Order: sequence, then C-alpha cells, then structure tokens
Amino acid sequence: MTAVLHCDQAIFTSLRGPMGEGYRIVAASRGLRSEEKQAITKLSPSHDALCWQPGASSFAAAYYPLPSGRVCVALSCHAGAEHTGRGGHRVYTHNVIFEEAELAAWGYNPFHVVRSMIAADLGTPQLSSGGTLGELALNVEAHIPAGIGRAFALTVEAERFHCILDNLFSERALIVPVGGNWVETAEMLLLSLPGPLRSKLSFAAGLRFALSRSHRLNVLYDEKETAKARIVGQPVTYVDTEAARQSTPALSAWATFVQRHLTSGEAEKLARRTSLAFPDIGPVGRERVGRLYNAIDTVAQTTTADLLSTALRCLSQPEGGVVEGIRRELLSSAHRELSMRLAKSPWREIGFLWPQLIAAAGQGPQPREFVQLLLVQALRAALQEDALVAAEIALGIESESDPDMRAAVDDVLRRLAAKAHAATGDPNGRLANLCERWRSLRPSCPLVQQLCRLAQTREPALGTL
Repeated sequence: MTAVLHCDQAIFTSLRGPMGEGYRIVAASRGLRSEEKQAITKLSPSHDALCWQPGASSFAAAYYPLPSGRVCVALSCHAGAEHTGRGGHRVYTHNVIFEEAELAAWGYNPFHVVRSMIAADLGTPQLSSGGTLGELALNVEAHIPAGIGRAFALTVEAERFHCILDNLFSERALIVPVGGNWVETAEMLLLSLPGPLRSKLSFAAGLRFALSRSHRLNVLYDEKETAKARIVGQPVTYVDTEAARQSTPALSAWATFVQRHLTSGEAEKLARRTSLAFPDIGPVGRERVGRLYNAIDTVAQTTTADLLSTALRCLSQPEGGVVEGIRRELLSSAHRELSMRLAKSPWREIGFLWPQLIAAAGQGPQPREFVQLLLVQALRAALQEDALVAAEIALGIESESDPDMRAAVDDVLRRLAAKAHAATGDPNGRLANLCERWRSLRPSCPLVQQLCRLAQTREPALGTL
C-alpha cells in the first residue's frame, strides 16, 4: 500500500562550521509549534552522535511522540568533519512531524516513513541555514524489505531476544548493543510489539547513547562498551548476551509467536499480524493473541483430538474487535485440516471423535455449523467399514435441517437395505432392533419402511448379516 503523508518538517544541525550554525533547528515549516521545537532540539543528536562502523548503515533513525500529541520521525547522517578542531563528525538531522493517527495507516511502523525519507533524498545535508520550509508530501509505501527477518535472527539469538522483549514491555529505558545492522534490528524489535504500543515507544537506532535524549529503546553499536559504562547506577537496562543469560523471563505465548516468525524470516507476515489495532495490549491481551496465532501456525502438527478440542473451545469463546478476526482464522484453519483428515481416515481411527462431534452439534447454531461437514465425513468413513455401524451411529444425527447430512443418512439406509436384502438371516436380532429404532425416528420414511419389511423376513438366529 502506498499513500501520501503530508507533514511538517524541521532541519536540526550540530554544525560548528564556518557559518556558525551550532546545535539548533536551522529551518522549519510554519506549522511547527513551539513545544515541538523544544522537544526536537532536546532529542536531536549532537556532534559525533552517530555510531560509526565500516560497512554499516551510514545514517541513524529515531522516533518519538511530541508534547503536542503529534509524532516525529528523524533521519540523521554525517555532514562532514568537525571544523573547530575537536575532531569527529558533524550531524545533520531531517525531522518530519505528523499526527499520530497517521501512523496506524502504515502498520504503526515509523520505518516505512524512514525509508520514504531516504527515497526522497532527505538524508542529504542541506547546509544553508535559515529560511522557512514548506509542508512536505512523502510517498510512504507499507512494505517490509526482504531479508530483514533473517538478518535479525542471525544477529540476536533467541535467548537474548526474549530478554529484550520482556524489557520492552516494562517502563525502563533499554540499550540493545548490536554490530552494524542497528536500523534493521530496531525495526524487527518494533514489529515484535503490538501495533498500538509502538506509537507510544520512542526509539533511536544508530545513535550513541546519551541520558539527555532518554529514548525508551536504543539500538546501537557500543564501541568499547562506552554506553555500558555510562549507565552504571542509572535506570537503564543493557541487554547483551551476558545479561540475557543471567535473566530468565517467562516464556510467553506472544514471545513464542514472534520468535517463530523472526527465526523463519517471515518479517512481512509478522508485521501484518502484529500491526492490528488491538484493543488490549496488556499481558492478558497479548497472551490471548499469542495463543491464537500459535494454534493457527501449528494446526498441521496438532493431533486430531487436540485440534477438535481447540476448535470447540474457541467456538465457545467469542472475541471482540480485531481479535475476533484472528479467532475466525483459527476456526477456518482447524476446520479445513479436520475435514481433510476425516475425509481420508478409516472409521477405526476417527470413531472415538463421534461422541464429541454429536455433543457439539447440540450446543447451538455455530458449533452445529462447524461440525456438520465433519459428521458427514465421519459417517461416510463408518459406512465404508460397516453399514450396520453407520446406521447405529446415524441415529444420533439431526439431519432434517441440512441437505448434505440428510443425503449422507439416506445413503446409509440404502446401503443397509442392500446388505439386508443380500443377507440370509439376522443374528441376535440386530437388524430388527435397529429398524425399530429407525421407525420410531422416521415412521413415514420409505427407506425405513423398506428396511423394516426386510427385517421381518430374516430369521433372528440364522444366516449372516
């Protein structure tokens, strides 16, 4: 999906050069408010603030909510060497400012905006100071580049990821040291959170850590562990491999769901699933969604009995909002898998499910609709094995309201009539007893009447049936 984002913009520089710009906003659109300017000035990177590593990203990105209720996405790059003799690199930052509600249209993912800024060449320094910028129109495409998920899985091992995710759901600031792919790592960590939570979480990717910037998530290359030393005694969590091994967060259904997608490189699928407007992003809501997605993704590996139980339990637990759509997806996947299995399984392997299917059919319209096809397939499997068995279990079916079910029952009665016609007796009076039970259920049915006439002509203790 591609759409146009109309936003204000501001250029912040940390350029101590011949023009003497200093640390400030050098150009901004007229729509930028005073409290937004103050926040941008405080949170924009200063001289030599970008991480630097050969072969790594040549820019940094940040996102944060503004006091006005709007949000800011920032793209920073180097702008030449420092001219004052201090050494290091000057920094140029282009900020775009827009309404938080706009973010939902792109899956609550600020990195879609970052990529559109790069495509619009906003990462190229415009060093002339002063002036007023116009409103900016960005073409934003909600697309996850291929390969990001696999790169992340190679960078952040599972044990460390669970520790990071556990900390992201807390209120503490978090530092995640990585090699050179800080921007990709930050995006994948963001996609690991429920969409509505992302719009509230400020982050910086590729910026050296500074307490004054106070972002919640900081993904960076920590050369010589400078950031680790700087946060001693501060309310900031540093999650490297060593810290992850010392931490033992509970393995949640949400974390399991997310990790599976990251390990398999399914970033686009993960983004689609986590970017919904979840009404409950607390622990209970996250676990409910995680369990539903885990059940969907393991349908093919779940035993038939467990899958049926899961589906019937899901039927009894309706959801609200977007979670209802996930519940329906699970029911659809489970029904498709169960139908395929019952269609190709002999009765001796699936007969134990019959009481559960019959019970579900009597629990209301939705359970009955769910099991109708399954009942038909199980009945056909029984018929392939023994017409008498099929006729006995069919007695418990309410078939009048469903044409397919009625046709399946009629087929059972016809097959039983054919078998009775060819038989020479009725051992133990089984056929006669069965016919009486069917006559009480369908007294005017021609097939049942035919069966009863045949049963009357068979000797109870002679021949075979």
